Amino acid sequence: MQVINALKIIFILILIPFIQGSTFVIDPVKNAVWHNEKGLFCLRFENYYGAIEEFKIAIALNHKTQASGAFYNNLGTSYYKLGVYELALQCFQKAIGFNPNFIQYHQNLIDTYKAQKKLDKVTKNYEKMVNNNPYNSRAHLMLGLIYKKNNNKTKAVRYLSEFKRLEPDLDVTKQVEVMLKEMR
Repeated sequence: MQVINALKIIFILILIPFIQGSTFVIDPVKNAVWHNEKGLFCLRFENYYGAIEEFKIAIALNHKTQASGAFYNNLGTSYYKLGVYELALQCFQKAIGFNPNFIQYHQNLIDTYKAQKKLDKVTKNYEKMVNNNPYNSRAHLMLGLIYKKNNNKTKAVRYLSEFKRLEPDLDVTKQVEVMLKEMR
């Protein structure tokens, strides 16, 4: 008798959505966030291949918003942990393209250049950019972060201060101000 009652309850629960006329909606944005969270869980437990798959799904579901920057950054972190630096580099560049207001994306890019032993060459390229266009704020930001990474406080402060002067109203400038206070 209890089994029959349990089956009746299950049957009624299954029928309720149909009786109410509701539909099941698939929301790709929510699913993307869910897959990103799964990827972060995999990343925490060093399951990098699982994380990569989850982040790729998140990107496929939501590839045109600022949130995509976080997904690409997380994907790049997974590739970085595996030593696949070229793919990590591409992901960090895409993350910055979607949302350039996170210092962490820039720092991850710099870490990847350093791991590839390309940081000196990249530094020279950014210095050329600044020489050719002293108003290139992104080049100032990158140089400031590179010199901070290399413990060259004087040059880091110089370039980050110039970035702050050129871009006083950006969200990322607030993070730069904090860095400058820490270095002084």
